[in-house]
Amino acid sequence: MDMGERERSTGRRALGSVVLALLTTAGQVMEPPCALACACESQRSPRQELESADAVFTGVVTRVQRFEKTRQNMNRMTVTQIYVVHFTPKRIWKGPRQGSIQVEAPDPEYDDCGIDFTSGEEYLVYAAGGDKLTTDRCHRTKAASQAAEDLSALGEPR
Repeated sequence: MDMGERERSTGRRALGSVVLALLTTAGQVMEPPCALACACESQRSPRQELESADAVFTGVVTRVQRFEKTRQNMNRMTVTQIYVVHFTPKRIWKGPRQGSIQVEAPDPEYDDCGIDFTSGEEYLVYAAGGDKLTTDRCHRTKAASQAAEDLSALGEPR
C-alpha cells in the first residue's frame, strides 16, 4: 500500500467514525416512534375507576384527530403519537357537563394501550387529568357495546 492509498484509507475510516458518531448522537436526541407494549397495573373495578377518574361518561365520537406530541426530557426528545377524540356525551357519571368533551388517548398504531376510536360509535370513557382529560385501555375505556358489566356496576348517572 503506497502513501496515497494509506491516506485515503485513513480518511475513509475517520469519515466513517464521524458518521457513526453523528448517527449515535441523533439516536439519543430524537427517538423514533415505536410500538409500546401495554402494561397496566392491576385492573380496577368499575366502581374503583369511577372513584379515581376525573370524568366518566358515555359519548358518541364526533371527530378523531391524530397529533404528534413532542416532549423534552433532559437531553432526549421523545415523539408520541396521540389522538384527540371529541365526544358528544350521552350519560355522565362524573366530570364536565357540556355539549362536547375532548379526551387525549395514545394512538393504537404506536401504543398497545391506545384505543381505535371510530367516529359515530359510542364509548364508555373513564378519563383522568382534570382540565386536559386523558384515557387508555388501562382506565377501562371501551366501546359501549362491550361495556355491559361496567354500565351495570356504575348504575344510573347522577
